[in-house]
Amino acid sequence: SVLYLAAFIIAAVQYSYAQVHEGGVFVAVNAAGEKVKEGDLYHPSEADHSATTDDNETSHGAEHRVLGSSSPQEAYSLDRHTWDIHDLPMTLTAAAYFLRFGLSSFRAHYRAKKGDVREWYVPANIDYLIHRYGEFVMLMIGEGILSLLIIETVETKEYYVVVACGMLTMIFIYVLKTESEPSDSSKHALWRSQFGVMSYSLFMHSLTIGLIGFGVSYKAFLHDIYDEVVENIEHSYFTESRGFCGFLTAVILSLELMNASHRGLLNSISYLFRADDEGKKKLNWPVAIVALLKVGVVLFCVTIFTWTSDPDTLTVSGLLVVVSLSITRVLNHIFINETELVQTTTERASNHAHAK
Repeated sequence: SVLYLAAFIIAAVQYSYAQVHEGGVFVAVNAAGEKVKEGDLYHPSEADHSATTDDNETSHGAEHRVLGSSSPQEAYSLDRHTWDIHDLPMTLTAAAYFLRFGLSSFRAHYRAKKGDVREWYVPANIDYLIHRYGEFVMLMIGEGILSLLIIETVETKEYYVVVACGMLTMIFIYVLKTESEPSDSSKHALWRSQFGVMSYSLFMHSLTIGLIGFGVSYKAFLHDIYDEVVENIEHSYFTESRGFCGFLTAVILSLELMNASHRGLLNSISYLFRADDEGKKKLNWPVAIVALLKVGVVLFCVTIFTWTSDPDTLTVSGLLVVVSLSITRVLNHIFINETELVQTTTERASNHAHAK
């Protein structure tokens, strides 16, 4: 609460200062320590445009974009420090977010050892929480879809490839999310143990953060495509390609870890081995091969930007990543779930025969 309050006060002071001393149009301080006006950001001079374009190969780490605007013309780059004092409110908010998660998890784990947690705080409604988590992920995916639709259309192949692949990728991500959840809520990680609650909540947070950044990367691609077609401004897609790969990797890793958290991380690893007729553990080759395929998909996703920075190639590759992950889920269902079902049915039939 103290960090949230501090972030609010600092943001209010900065806003008031800008209104009084800068006429309400102060935006930021660039890397040279110069104050940049709102008009200079939205309508830069030709010299500024030339300098920004020429320096693209050397100043990607310091490039900030106005991505929240509804106008494509408001997407010019601002050369400024990667972090300055105007980022302090958001930094404090992020720190408070992660600190609250850590402290609340520690509190729940500590109180659980002391006896009935209802003596200390009102426990969460798990079934309601499962529902709200699902709604929140759907909302984040909807924001990603909105990022694809909010940019003005240009009649180019690259634009339509990014939009089409982005739509399909978001659909497959939602399918993977719903498939990650057990059909019986009693088998959900939130019901399993306190560690299950902590791990699932952490993976859910990383998933939603990844989805937000993933949607913004699509919007950045479309902004740059618009600039190249309409404004004749060339872009290298240096920052966008890295953001796209990084956020997509965060999404697929979170989905896989969430899926594993329902059985337990150690129990999920145990599926890589099986007992033979003599009771000795041997490598379960079908499951191990599928696990290696998943590792290959993740490594491919991490390194796509090293091979290409073209928006259409990147988005097609992203679609192939989530499709490949969906295929591995189907294979795991065949090699693990159906095998367990057959074994359980066989044991029940054997027990029933012996009982007679």
